[in-house]
Amino acid sequence: MSCSFTESHYRFVLQEFLSEGYRFRGYSDLSPGETHQVILRHDVDISLEDALRIARIESGMGVTSVFHFLLTSEIYNPASRKGKEILEILRNFGHRIGIHVDPMAIGTVNPEEASFQKGMVELFELARLVLGKVDSYSVHRPAANGKMDSLHPTRLTFNVPPYADADEYRSDILYRSDSRRTWRHGCICEQIPHLNGQVLQLNTHPIWWSPESRSREDVLRAHLSRQVGIVDEYFASNLSFYVRSSGSDV
Repeated sequence: MSCSFTESHYRFVLQEFLSEGYRFRGYSDLSPGETHQVILRHDVDISLEDALRIARIESGMGVTSVFHFLLTSEIYNPASRKGKEILEILRNFGHRIGIHVDPMAIGTVNPEEASFQKGMVELFELARLVLGKVDSYSVHRPAANGKMDSLHPTRLTFNVPPYADADEYRSDILYRSDSRRTWRHGCICEQIPHLNGQVLQLNTHPIWWSPESRSREDVLRAHLSRQVGIVDEYFASNLSFYVRSSGSDV
């Protein structure tokens, strides 16, 4: 199968792991010394709906994964009615839920500053209210935010779940990501037959895996169009004087 960021190719990737005897694990149940384990992680940067779409694909194949959600996003809200419904469905599928931490929303990445520790405590307290049981956490946009070590559990003053960007999950085992819809080492499907059981963390972003082949710019434009329709419908449902825009496709 030719490599692409499509749902059909995503299914192919999962099937390749299964065919090679890989077992899908979480951070807390990774078995030291055991081969053929993969942690499948999703950083939900943009869309709750796309996270649900990918979760359905995985569930249909008997695969479980870890979804990391932003609690400080400007464009989606896991505490909304729709967000809560999606979280419940993901948990019912057997998927794990974690936090995607944006250090810029906290204001500093210096763990020596009291404001950083306070901000992290508040974030995890909010996560327990919104997300429920927190499986793990990761850093949002590490290239831009930098200092991934600042979020390491040893730098925090309170107990936290596994940190997905710690060396034990990024350096001590193989790490691959489709960040910005690009594979730095080539499509993961080409590597699976040659892993020889090597343990790895695979980090994918749900929005990039579209039903059909399209450019990443077109993927984002389509998402933007859907969001405009959702806002249009919200105005019409909540404001009696508002008339929906002509041509709305929602």
